[in-house]
Amino acid sequence: MNHFYPYFQPLPQQREEKPSLFTYPFHYKADPMVCDAAYEVQQRLIQYSATKEFKELVEQKMFGVLIVEDQHHNIGYLTAISGINPSIETSIPIVPSIVSLEVKNGFYKHEEEYINRINALISQLEKESEKEYWEEELTSIKKSNQLFLQEAKKRQKDAKRERDAIRSQSIELPEEKQLELDKQLKQESQRVKKEYKNEKKKREEQEKEVEAKVARYRELISSLKQIRKRQSQHLQQRIFKHYNLKNALGEQKDIVTIFQETIGENPPAGTGDCAAPKLLQYAYNHCLTPIAMGEFWWDSEGQHAMRKHMQFYPSCKNKCYPILSFMLQGLNVENNPVTVEAQREYQLEYLFEDADLLIVNKPSGLLSVPGKEIENSVYSIIKKHHPEFSGPLLVHRLDMSTSGILIVTKNLETYKKVQKQFLEKSIQKTYIALLDGEIHKNKGVISLPLRVDLDQRPLQMVCYEHGKESITHWEKIEVFNGKTRVALSPITGRTHQLRVHSAHKEGLNTPIIGDDLYGSNKEGRLRLHAHKITFIHPHTGEDIAIVCPCPF
Repeated sequence: MNHFYPYFQPLPQQREEKPSLFTYPFHYKADPMVCDAAYEVQQRLIQYSATKEFKELVEQKMFGVLIVEDQHHNIGYLTAISGINPSIETSIPIVPSIVSLEVKNGFYKHEEEYINRINALISQLEKESEKEYWEEELTSIKKSNQLFLQEAKKRQKDAKRERDAIRSQSIELPEEKQLELDKQLKQESQRVKKEYKNEKKKREEQEKEVEAKVARYRELISSLKQIRKRQSQHLQQRIFKHYNLKNALGEQKDIVTIFQETIGENPPAGTGDCAAPKLLQYAYNHCLTPIAMGEFWWDSEGQHAMRKHMQFYPSCKNKCYPILSFMLQGLNVENNPVTVEAQREYQLEYLFEDADLLIVNKPSGLLSVPGKEIENSVYSIIKKHHPEFSGPLLVHRLDMSTSGILIVTKNLETYKKVQKQFLEKSIQKTYIALLDGEIHKNKGVISLPLRVDLDQRPLQMVCYEHGKESITHWEKIEVFNGKTRVALSPITGRTHQLRVHSAHKEGLNTPIIGDDLYGSNKEGRLRLHAHKITFIHPHTGEDIAIVCPCPF
């Protein structure tokens, strides 16, 4: 260990060549130097994970390694962990947080104590015996009132039937007697209704009184939570002002300024505490030149729904994209391989064409429609070569990394008719995927509710509370060399549906090869291909089945 750089570790083995460009952190294949350093850190983690205390601090965390060169041309690496650094001594030198609690001490402790007092008051109110009593009383009254209404309505119906029976039996009585009896029955009906109305009103008033008492507690707790939220947000923004980040040009900006200049928003909680910013900040502070980096997931018990133990993943975009875009300025960084791939010239293969439809084979790496930064797409290519097409063109889309069948409509009428089939789910689609592991079952159905992961857009996540239904039928085709080829037939069309259903623990628990979002891109392109589509021709009424051979 270098005396001047206490977190600088020598590489376990020296490589002849170092990377000429720094890692593009949002889409990369880990450099061999990074793999060497990560392996050494992982072996030390395995050694210390035997202790329960240590395991609880590092499980389900992202670790980062940064290859650096000092002023004497010595090459080594730094290690960081995302989130709050574990307060435990090990032989794994983890670079410190960018801002420590000691630095924040002037205002932080005071405001933290204020928030803690609010928390204590909220906790006390939520456990208040009187509050619990009235909540239980309200529940009891509501159940009682519901039962009363049910029984009262039943009694009213029974009484009406009895009155109707009496009326039917009184037909043979003299008219005067019938009128007297009818008057008595009406009076009885009115009496029952009045009693019911009075009792109902009495119970409703009682319920409102108890609801008001419960509401006072709930409103007070809600008000305190709002105060706590505002105070926490204010404190977080003040803390962010102390995160003065550096870049390779020697420039310095705080996180709030970076976010405002980049996306015009305040940074979310936890920004600046990911592994990558910590590593770069330490390197710049100690005159170390960044060479390459990578971040891997540590989850020795495999508890995470999709992320795999010891696998490399890209930096998060929600928190890290704005600040890494600043911190990497001055370094020779790799171009975004996705952007490079998307902007090359593509030739579209036509699979079918008539007066109304054009069906193409979309290559992997090409967008279906233009994006924010990339114009090149199936849409733009078709518009360029076929300006005579008048329709909205694309009825559906494929992920940028997915290849295969894409339907193009040549006019608005055709577009509407094909779109209707998609909405009615009458169009059948089959994808071929190559999974990074062996699947033992032969077929099945995956049904998981999906929504966007707000902290890691554009990633999707399973959410049983707010997610939308997504269903995929799957069938195993073959297993070879530790891989599995499967046919996937989506019933719904959610974003990243097949990728999540493949990778998720409650799905196939085996990511698609080349999936850099939910798996690993260590083997090149995403092995997902739209292989077959079956639909009814919008004008001839014929059954159309298009097959596009799988390229892998």
